[in-house]
Amino acid sequence: RVGAMTADRDMVTCEAIAAPFTHLALFALALAPLFVVVDANANIACVAALTVIAGAYRSVRPASEGSGEVMTRDDAARFPIIGSCVLFGA
Repeated sequence: RVGAMTADRDMVTCEAIAAPFTHLALFALALAPLFVVVDANANIACVAALTVIAGAYRSVRPASEGSGEVMTRDDAARFPIIGSCVLFGA
């Protein structure tokens, strides 16, 4: 059980760092075209990827909260890959 508590704490720490970073990166991408020339396709791809990453980090909750169905770290890591496959396969 001690290992599980450490993993939960590590996940919370990771979420506390990664989720705000992705939001900051999204904000920077929104402002970048005001100062430099940004390729529209690259901007759209980066915004889409960062939005999925931010959502994946925000959706992960420690299982100890008892909130019913939760995403695990593996689910959050696989989500962008599976989502991309679904979008490109359609």
